[in-house]
Amino acid sequence: MEAVYYGDMTYYNVMLPGAGAPVMISMRNTAGRPILTAGDPARVGWGAESVLVLN
Repeated sequence: MEAVYYGDMTYYNVMLPGAGAPVMISMRNTAGRPILTAGDPARVGWGAESVLVLN
């Protein structure tokens, strides 16, 4: 996993089981939310209204 911090957002490149390449995930930085570091386990989830697929 790679983490890149951009002010109010942190972007993570995460390897998901069965994926051939890392997936980029963004997360808004809010008070009390930890910033993950390489090697930390991550749980990924989202609402259907938040999905955007680019191909």
